[in-house]
Amino acid sequence: MKKTFALFLILLLLLPSCGGKIRLPDAEYSLSFSEEYLKLGGNSVKLMYPTISGYSDSAVESTVNAAAAAIARQRYEEEGLMHDSDGGYTYTATDAAVTLASRDFYSVYVIGVITSDVSGGRDTFAYTFNCDLTAASFVEAEDIITGYDALAKKFQSDAFTADFGGDALEEQISKKSLIEQYKAAYGIYPYVYFSEGRFGILTDTLPSIGQGCAGFSADIRDVRKYLQTDNPVIAALCGLE
Repeated sequence: MKKTFALFLILLLLLPSCGGKIRLPDAEYSLSFSEEYLKLGGNSVKLMYPTISGYSDSAVESTVNAAAAAIARQRYEEEGLMHDSDGGYTYTATDAAVTLASRDFYSVYVIGVITSDVSGGRDTFAYTFNCDLTAASFVEAEDIITGYDALAKKFQSDAFTADFGGDALEEQISKKSLIEQYKAAYGIYPYVYFSEGRFGILTDTLPSIGQGCAGFSADIRDVRKYLQTDNPVIAALCGLE
């Protein structure tokens, strides 16, 4: 069963920056979220993923919508495999938000909870969708970031400020601790997201801290040298085109 809701929950994450604000072309489509409920063995699953409608190219629309559903299932399978030994569990996407919806690109995050039916233990999960509509495909962090180690150092500076995840996050856990759990050398990247004029990094925290994940973003012009601006869509997001 699918349910569509929350049209354009666009987060306005624009902060003052030099040279004015980056303005991106408006989206000429609707972006919403679909819910999908599954019963797999002893596990109860609720997925959430973005769905576009009214896009100018119906083939692109169908392709990215199907891919988003597949990604949500893949993320579930990746997380769920770690819990199979614990018996039945409930995997529930609890929250989703659009951080950017422009003509050529959208960015979304999804947050959820995994609860063991046996122990009652609780874990959180979070991930993002970054969709390049010009290529009818989704891009991952490793396709977006070109200088991860330098970006990780930048993340620890005042350039990155908290967007969501709980109050007084840095009083409970340092940005250094948050970013050190990811190792590009081993192919372990944080999820990333975009808003208009900003670039964000989504990190796991602890289930006991706020939402169990946190989003921090910086003015994209301060970090674009670490991004794959050879990609024209990424360049546009960075204010270079």
